[in-house]
Amino acid sequence: MGIWMILVIPLHQFPNIYVIPALYVWVSIIGLINAFLNIPISSLFLGLTPENYRGRAMAILQMASYTGLLLGIVISGILSKFYGSISVTAISGSLLVIISIITVKTKGFKELLTIDKKVSRKKRNSVSVSGMEQ
Repeated sequence: MGIWMILVIPLHQFPNIYVIPALYVWVSIIGLINAFLNIPISSLFLGLTPENYRGRAMAILQMASYTGLLLGIVISGILSKFYGSISVTAISGSLLVIISIITVKTKGFKELLTIDKKVSRKKRNSVSVSGMEQ
């Protein structure tokens, strides 16, 4: 998503292309990328959350997500007065790429990659335990 946000600069640099249709395509792809990111993140989060707390935890996740979105819009709006909306969008995309690369290197991210293995072990254990009870 960050790389796609950076690509708004070439879109602005070429005056020969039709700006409005290209902008609609660019914004549509941003929306699709956002949807394709939020669904897996929510699924991973649900996989880590204990069953008793899932509703509350998802509400907190959504609150944090929307708060970050609103703060980003406000801060970007203020910065765009000084630097221009195209530059601020590209800078935001660059920061998103940097933060994503740093996040991939963290311990918590590596634990997210093992969720499927933990879930499948729990299912196997519950099947074998229920089989023994009968």
